Amino acid sequence: NIDLTDDTAIFISGFVGATASNGTMNLTDSNSSLFDNIEWNNYDKLLYLNVASGGISAGASRSFSFDLENPVSAQRSPLITIWALNAGSCKIPVSKCIMDRQTNVNLQPLTVDSATFVVRAIGQSSPFASSSNTITITFATNQALERPTKVTVMGLMGSTMPSNLALQVTTVAGPHGLVETSGIWTRATGTLILSLRENVRSTPGQNYSISVDLMNPPSAQNAPLVSIAANGIDAVLVNSWPNQTLLPLGDQLPMKIIQPR
Repeated sequence: NIDLTDDTAIFISGFVGATASNGTMNLTDSNSSLFDNIEWNNYDKLLYLNVASGGISAGASRSFSFDLENPVSAQRSPLITIWALNAGSCKIPVSKCIMDRQTNVNLQPLTVDSATFVVRAIGQSSPFASSSNTITITFATNQALERPTKVTVMGLMGSTMPSNLALQVTTVAGPHGLVETSGIWTRATGTLILSLRENVRSTPGQNYSISVDLMNPPSAQNAPLVSIAANGIDAVLVNSWPNQTLLPLGDQLPMKIIQPR
């Protein structure tokens, strides 16, 4: 409700957890001309903007954007405050106030969700005893994964495939090159450990599908509970997802074994 004349100093603070380089900050839209000096203080998590010649009229709505790096851990959106000094012809201060936020929590500034699997699915190619069985695993996360992160699938119990430090892993869908072409298979625990390749990051929300070949046990068994985890992501049960092979309902569950009919 007051003109922001040239040399009005605007301060916006409260960006808890965010990071950027100290010093000059670039705005990412055309409204950067509103200011002749824009600086970020990473210690105080504060943005300083000096109004340029021409000022900003009282009641005029202006918007601008800038880039910060999100915190490394989950958090709720902090309260962001704004105030100004040297405003108007009398060069008076404008008191601090809390800035309005979107009602959608996910759109509030610096809301960071915990890392999780948004897709976690598994299926098998054969439910028959003593047969070769291609296990296909599809996963996607809400945050990027990169080396040295490992994706671990646990609970593939019953297979007679011997433990193997270099079990062949095949990428069957999604971008190739995320997962190494071999994984660590431990028969006793039914665990498969997948390593990510160097200098590669996954894309949040992107499905990645890989497969491995196991041997089914010689006798029937119910499907075990299978879970998936990664560094920084707690283990969660995977969902059943049929392979390309059309199997009767339920037979696509991983390591559910039946005797040949």
